[in-house]
Amino acid sequence: MSIMKRSSVLLLTIIAFVFCSVCSANAQMPISLGGISIGMSYQSVIAMFGKPNKIYDKKSLNGKLWSRYIEYGDTVQIKFSYDGGVLSGVENVFVTANNGWKLPNGIGVGSNINEIRKLYGSGECHSKGRYGDYWDF
Repeated sequence: MSIMKRSSVLLLTIIAFVFCSVCSANAQMPISLGGISIGMSYQSVIAMFGKPNKIYDKKSLNGKLWSRYIEYGDTVQIKFSYDGGVLSGVENVFVTANNGWKLPNGIGVGSNINEIRKLYGSGECHSKGRYGDYWDF
């Protein structure tokens, strides 16, 4: 994997973790990625962006619906959770290219790690993955 692609995947991972961590840590702080907020309903996302290119559900080991993924193009994946078999809100938003989707503070794929650290602190690498390191901020 090229250094550029590896760096992009690393930053994507950082953005996804920052997005999820900030949303869960401070529900009063308005945050979104591409206009999508954690907890936003499936219907609201479809109303905002239209029919996705791809939709698929995943089940738990006992066969119950666990999560739904929708994709827009090759660069946006949105994960929804199920609660008691009922489709719940947005759980994660993954963006894999510099396609204009950014956090309200301007952080997006391709942002410099120093910019991210300036806004969110030094962070902590909690695991190493196939495409890069996973950080919590």
